[in-house]
Amino acid sequence: GAWRSALAREDIGLHTDFFDIGGDSLAAVEIVTRVGEALGQTVPIAVLLAGQTPQGMADRLDGVGPGVDGRGAAAAQVSSADEFNVVTLRHGPIGGPLVLMTPAWDDVFGYQALADTLPEGVTVMALAYVEDPARSVVTTVDDLVEGCEDLAVAAVRDRSTVIVLGWSVGGVVAVELAERLAAAGHDVDAIALVDTLFPGEERHLWSNRWWKYKSLLRPGSIGQAASEARIMGARRIRGAVAALGKRLLVWTGTPLPDEPERTSAGGFPVESLAHRISRVTLPMIFYAATDTNPDRTTNRWVEIVNELDIVPVTGRHRGHNSIMSAVGVPVIAADVARRLRPD
Repeated sequence: GAWRSALAREDIGLHTDFFDIGGDSLAAVEIVTRVGEALGQTVPIAVLLAGQTPQGMADRLDGVGPGVDGRGAAAAQVSSADEFNVVTLRHGPIGGPLVLMTPAWDDVFGYQALADTLPEGVTVMALAYVEDPARSVVTTVDDLVEGCEDLAVAAVRDRSTVIVLGWSVGGVVAVELAERLAAAGHDVDAIALVDTLFPGEERHLWSNRWWKYKSLLRPGSIGQAASEARIMGARRIRGAVAALGKRLLVWTGTPLPDEPERTSAGGFPVESLAHRISRVTLPMIFYAATDTNPDRTTNRWVEIVNELDIVPVTGRHRGHNSIMSAVGVPVIAADVARRLRPD
């Protein structure tokens, strides 16, 4: 019932695949919310991603526990989802071409538009990292690669053509995972990076506001520019109030609390951004966002990649015209498809 309501379809059965019928992040949230309300507890999206069908999702509910919810109903216990899962975003023929999306510290739905745009004959799998409050958070690229390596090996085995693709920080994971697979004797034809900042360069790119604001100075961007101005204004006001508050505390002799150690930046663990890459031996395709300082994004990669093909894609790294949204996805999908099926 939750699935049929969220996806507005009555033809959903026990074994209907969430991604085959166009499931997206909004539908996923609605499904787990409705199921959670019925069970009297929170159901994480990881349960849906790991199960991928109503039956698979139900299999991850361990049955009825001793507690009851606020309405007096027995509360089912949600099983702890695996830390790493493989999610099939598009089914293709066995042994056919494969695009393997690598995980980062965000969900797989960011890859969905690209997966939907790739040709039907291509299998698209996403390796998902699932955070769970009961487990320690994986904070390094090496640990992320280690955790999903077995899933990747199973995915690439006996495939005609394999491209390992990663967006943003996921691209760093793609590099390390693809190189590890190749070193172990598995065929990987290329690594595809979607506007991946070279590790250690994130601060410089994020601080380069000129490129960010230049992308707003174009026809049709008045709404986005106004929204950005409101965000900037609110941020400046909050900063000024916080600075004034600290100054007043100092004047009154009140000791200031220690600043908490920064553990994340832009939604990613700081440790992951400190990762270092030595040399890339596999061919690399780099899809560079034209509105996010492409030269600075790619110049360090040029130094360590033996075979690098840079493909400019109109749009920004993230935001209102991200190259992984409707703006750039057709360009990336067409280029990936051409490399999977050479003329």
